[in-house]
Amino acid sequence: MDPLVEVRNMSFDRWRRGVVDGSITPVVALDQAERDALAALTSQDFPPRAIYGRYLEWTFTTLNNHLPSNVTLTVHRAEAVDAWVQEEARHRYAVELAGGQSIPADAWCSHWGTLTPTCDPVRKNWWTAPPNTD
Repeated sequence: MDPLVEVRNMSFDRWRRGVVDGSITPVVALDQAERDALAALTSQDFPPRAIYGRYLEWTFTTLNNHLPSNVTLTVHRAEAVDAWVQEEARHRYAVELAGGQSIPADAWCSHWGTLTPTCDPVRKNWWTAPPNTD
C-alpha cells in the first residue's frame, strides 16, 4: 500500500473541495471566514495567502505523519531566495536559502499568495511565466 496516498496528487483545489465537503480535516480548525472563503473559491480562483497556508500546513503535516521509515524529512527554516533546474544532478532542483546555502530538491513549491480570490494582471502573468528578477 502507498504510505503517501493521502498527499499524492493532492492539488489545492482537491484539498479545498475535501475541506468544504468534510472529507478532509485541516490541521487547525478553520474559522467561519476561512470556511466561507473556501466555499466561495472555484478551481479558477487564486486562494488568499492564509487559506493557501492552511493547505500547505495540512500537506506538510500529513506527509510528515505518513513518511516511510526509510525516508528522512529535513526542515530548513529559512527564506528561499532562488531556485533553478539542475541539468546534470541527482536532484532535479537546487534551492538557495537566505544566507547563501544551496540545498538539492526533488520538488519544491513557491507561492506568492494573493490577498483576494481574484488575481491582479501582473500576478496572473507570473502564473505562466515567472518574472525575471535579475
